[in-house]
Amino acid sequence: MCGILGGPESRGNPKGALDLLAWRGPDQGRLLRMGSFLLGCRRLSITDPRASQPRVIGEAGTRIACGFNGNLGDQEELRRRLALAGVFPETRSDADLCLLLYACFGPGGLETLSGQFAFAIYDEARARLVLGRDPFGEKPLFVREGAGFPSFASTPPSLRRFLGGGLGEPDPGALSFFLRFGAPPPEGDPLGLGGEVFPKGRIRIYGERGRIGEREVRPAATPPELGGAGFEEGTALLIRRLVRGRTEGDRSLGLFLSGGIDSSLLALELVEAGKRPFCLAGDFRGGRSEGMRASEVARRLGLPLRRVEIDEGCLARLPDLVVRAGFPLGDASILALDALCRAAAAEGVGIAFSGDGGDELFFGYRRQRAFDWAERFRNLLPEAWAFPFRKARGAGPRGRLLRALAASEGESYAELLATADPREVGSLLGRKGDVPAGAAICRSLRVFEGDEEGPRRADLEFYLPADLCPKLDIATLSHGIEGRAPFLDLRLRERMRGRRRPAGEVRGKALLRALLSRRLPSALRGGAKRGFGPPLARWLRESPLPAAWLGDPALKRRAPWRPGAALELLRRLERGRDDLAPLVFSLCALSVHWLEREKEAARA
Repeated sequence: MCGILGGPESRGNPKGALDLLAWRGPDQGRLLRMGSFLLGCRRLSITDPRASQPRVIGEAGTRIACGFNGNLGDQEELRRRLALAGVFPETRSDADLCLLLYACFGPGGLETLSGQFAFAIYDEARARLVLGRDPFGEKPLFVREGAGFPSFASTPPSLRRFLGGGLGEPDPGALSFFLRFGAPPPEGDPLGLGGEVFPKGRIRIYGERGRIGEREVRPAATPPELGGAGFEEGTALLIRRLVRGRTEGDRSLGLFLSGGIDSSLLALELVEAGKRPFCLAGDFRGGRSEGMRASEVARRLGLPLRRVEIDEGCLARLPDLVVRAGFPLGDASILALDALCRAAAAEGVGIAFSGDGGDELFFGYRRQRAFDWAERFRNLLPEAWAFPFRKARGAGPRGRLLRALAASEGESYAELLATADPREVGSLLGRKGDVPAGAAICRSLRVFEGDEEGPRRADLEFYLPADLCPKLDIATLSHGIEGRAPFLDLRLRERMRGRRRPAGEVRGKALLRALLSRRLPSALRGGAKRGFGPPLARWLRESPLPAAWLGDPALKRRAPWRPGAALELLRRLERGRDDLAPLVFSLCALSVHWLEREKEAARA
């Protein structure tokens, strides 16, 4: 894992920009100058310590250089492809594979990459820049385009330092969107961070006069062993291939093991691949425990496991995580994941597997399963009844469900996904109603009646890239760990596209449960989804930090929300309104982010 940056020479501070990425890559860093173009990388050494970055081939004037962040899947297949062209990488690094695929086959050689990645390749002889990002948005990349080559970086603060530019004003709709959903819109620059999110699943080619081409990342070829297999057997074979294809590296393997379906299946596949990952499970003090169930799975598979107690002290980590990300983080589970990563690093883990993507692809969320019957009920609901449902208060499951039942066509899934009451958000922003976020940043959440694929698509297009992927990226890299999520693969996505949920299936993940049934007893593959949510309301009540963040005097001068209303929300939470906890936490993250913005503006 790494942090990358680059672009034409600018009025900024390239070295300082690279230094801001040191937390992403503490092992090595270099800034390479090729004519008037700069390419830099900070590297976390996971595979082959010889492979310093940027990787370069060729002589001065004809060099091709690559800065790479991530981990590629199917590396043996990529090496075979290069060998057929008579090319053999000098190192085992992902960056060399990416660089040589471009050198041999041009941008088209990068279209079927799998795994997680964000890369920049500069071709000196052709005066060409190629930027690419994985199709699920696992690895971050921010870009500022113009008339010539763009500038880019793995984080917004690094890009601003490279350019010498400042922050812009956030769009009110984007603030509303963040407070309602706990994550910023996953495209554009609606929060005024100084650089747009590079689109996931795209490869863009630039010349000296700007963008000259764009390609889409496509699924890699279907593995031959799937040819004659039935759907269930073929899916099992593909998952096995995806897990084994992501085990390469020189660091110890770990696994975030909750005892749930996704992580248990990963544990099984790793064991059957001959690996023995160190497992970690979280126990929330005063809340739900994952450790007991995870211990049973680990014991049965003969895997070491450490149970990590997680308490409200995690809140103190929020400012550091927000500053590193460069944008507010409204999902409190990042604090728990950060605690697990700290424990994993203490145990020597360098590569940690995560089950991200399992819920999205295999109908693991209750909201996905609720959408169908909610839409049917909505069509039967008389308008006179719908009006009071629409006015239902609260951000808990009941309030969200009632508003979803009365929502206009296409909006009910957004209501199921939201974590805040729209009227509370409108009050915070000084308006009578919620501020509309606009069609451009809400279109991925619009799911229409009869579209069973829609909820899955909305989660893949919004929830993963805006929330889960940044959470895993930031928490793992903050502790020198590379996080890997094997379920996030286009071949698995295409295999599941259009597959309907089995009739009568109320728990979700029927297919994954069937795969586990061959190897785990029913007691270890059943149960409802529990999630990885901390006892957030209790934490916020017992810690003095939320009041300090929300009540900071600096917010009264320029914050685009009403600080007094935010403090009133906290007081209502302290009086027992637990359903306000997600919104209060999002406000804490936004306050921390805004205070950092003010400091940066003062330094400029």
